[in-house]
Amino acid sequence: ACYFKQVLNGKYMRMALILMLLEVEI
Repeated sequence: ACYFKQVLNGKYMRMALILMLLEVEI
């Protein structure tokens, strides 16, 4: 369960970083 939670957190963190980069480009 802990590993699964870490994977989800990593995915959300990546999505947040991508959104931030997109906002900066725009």
